[in-house]
Amino acid sequence: NEKNSYLKSKNVIKVRNFYLMVEIINFLKKFKISSNQKKIFRLIKMHDKIFYKQSLFVNNHGGIGYNNSLLIYIFFNHLKLDMILESGVWKGYTTFLFDKYPKKIKKISFDINLKHLEYVSKKTKYIEDDIINYNFGKINNFSKTLAFFDDHVSQYDRLKFSDKLKISFIIFDDDVEFSAVHSDGWPSIPTLSMIISPLKIKKFSWKSINKNAHADFRNMKFGKILNKYTYVKAPNISRITGYYEQSPMSFLIRK
Repeated sequence: NEKNSYLKSKNVIKVRNFYLMVEIINFLKKFKISSNQKKIFRLIKMHDKIFYKQSLFVNNHGGIGYNNSLLIYIFFNHLKLDMILESGVWKGYTTFLFDKYPKKIKKISFDINLKHLEYVSKKTKYIEDDIINYNFGKINNFSKTLAFFDDHVSQYDRLKFSDKLKISFIIFDDDVEFSAVHSDGWPSIPTLSMIISPLKIKKFSWKSINKNAHADFRNMKFGKILNKYTYVKAPNISRITGYYEQSPMSFLIRK
């Protein structure tokens, strides 16, 4: 449990934060997002307070861990947003994290089953349905919208949905490669990694939790939809933080 195992020595934490800062600055540069060391150090410290002291989650197994939580937090703190859409809520940790956005904005959280919630936000609107069924009504500008997808639905379909609305900022959790598909009990296939893979595999099978599964993409044409976005995979910061459970996460900004 990450909340029960953590650094206490301030001098070691400073070293850890320095290495994290270097990784994060390089990550943001890939989007041409300007930042500075002082801001990154401040955000890391603020995130640690949120993760270790403010969060009421004793065990968020199956949800977001420290590593991806930190990257999400720093990413959205560098964006000018007026809305966050969340598809896949689970226990509610990411909703809790999005509530830490520094300004009051519109937030809508979608899940086909909300019975697992341990955190219920007073700042978000909950919809117990698939996001594609929602009527956004008069909302027709998504240029300052962040969409977070952790719903185990085809990432290709979610990308098409986001592209149709022209959503500017997107985060995909569990963006697994072909070789790692067995690690996710219900993978969001085809994932973005599969779409851009040079392997061009269209049919494959695997076994996960003693269940056999297979996929066949031979009749699917992906096109070049990803070219509309700057697509960056999250850096693996496990060696720095000591937390080795880090699902493959990807971040996108519309060009």
